[in-house]
Amino acid sequence: MEPEWHRTARKMFTAAFVIVWLEAVSCFGFFMILSRDASPVATSAAPAAIINHGHALYVAVWRKRLYDALLTAMMIGIPSIMAAGWILHYGVGVKIFDGRR
Repeated sequence: MEPEWHRTARKMFTAAFVIVWLEAVSCFGFFMILSRDASPVATSAAPAAIINHGHALYVAVWRKRLYDALLTAMMIGIPSIMAAGWILHYGVGVKIFDGRR
């Protein structure tokens, strides 16, 4: 029988993992929308550049800021959740997956 705090830690980790995963999926989805709706040249309505495989595309400044925020959250969230899982599993001894030994 595992301690109650192990179950609580596993539930919190699972919730954080789902949040990071949803944020990463939304970042990729938003980038697809940005790429589709972007202008190939800078205009007064779309002066901010995003780079897609070496090609500059131009979007509105507020869209670029939102994309940068999503990208930053993803670049921090993914390594953080991986480190948290490693620490919980190997450092503290909380089994992240119940059915495994």
